Order: sequence, then C-alpha cells, then structure tokens
Amino acid sequence: LDSKDNIIEGLRNEADDYVSKPFNLEVLLQKIDTLIKNRIRLKNKFLLQSGNDQELKMSNSLDEDFITQITKFIIDNISDPELSVPDLCKLSRMSRTSFYHKIKSLIDLTPNEFIRTVRIKRAKAIMVNNPNLNISEVAYMTGFSDPKYFSTLFKKYFEQSPSDYIK
Repeated sequence: LDSKDNIIEGLRNEADDYVSKPFNLEVLLQKIDTLIKNRIRLKNKFLLQSGNDQELKMSNSLDEDFITQITKFIIDNISDPELSVPDLCKLSRMSRTSFYHKIKSLIDLTPNEFIRTVRIKRAKAIMVNNPNLNISEVAYMTGFSDPKYFSTLFKKYFEQSPSDYIK
C-alpha cells in the first residue's frame, strides 16, 4: 500500500513512519537509527525529570496519553507497596506481555523499572518539599517497604545517598 492516501492515513494514525516498497536500504537504516536515538532521548528525558511527569512529550499523542494515565495511577497509589504490574495491565486493559512491550518500546524501561522510577522521582520531590522528614518516612510514603533498598535505589538513580541529597 504505497499510495499517497495510504501513507497519509498511516501517519494520521500516528505511526512513527511509513515505509512503502520498494525502499532504499540506506534510507531505511537511517530511519531506524533516528527512531532508536529518539527513544533513547525520550527515556533519558523521562529519567531526568524532576517530579512532574506531565512534562514528558511524545511524538504520538496516544502514547503520551497512555504514559500519562499509567503514571497518574502509580502516583495516586504511590504509598501502596503492593502496587504491581498486573494492576497496571488491568488499568490499561492489556495482557502482561502486551503491556511489557508497549512500555519497553515507549521509554525503554520494563514495567517494574517504570514503577520504581516514578516512585523514586516522587520520593525526591517529597524530600525537596519536606526536608524535615526522615528517609524511612519518605521510603514508606512512596511504597518502598525497605528503607535500605530505597536508599540503594536512590543512590543508583541520583548518584548520591538520600541523606546527602537532603543536606
């Protein structure tokens, strides 16, 4: 389907690109390279944002709505240590496998990494706004049942311990 109408319809349906036959291999490889770089850029932008995940902009509004909905659900249930991937699958009405592939393709994180990232970024925002809270309180407020694990993750994400960050 290489007519102009089919290409326009595919792009209107928010496809990243539309490749029709015959295609030039060099052009196709460059398109793939660009898409991969854009996904990496998007992942890094997501990981480096402060606490406001609504800042994340994607080229596809359906994907943006999907990530916004999932993120909002995680934030609304952030103190629940039992919050898990099946909860997100149920919310999005997707199988676990489909959900995994969707999240992985959008921001290059597994669903569990995505939940942890949202939690740890929210913890950072809480620590900024409430510096008098101790680290264990922040950990429990953001759904971590083990403050030591929380501290380890915090250091992994922000390259400093939570206590150093508060100082």
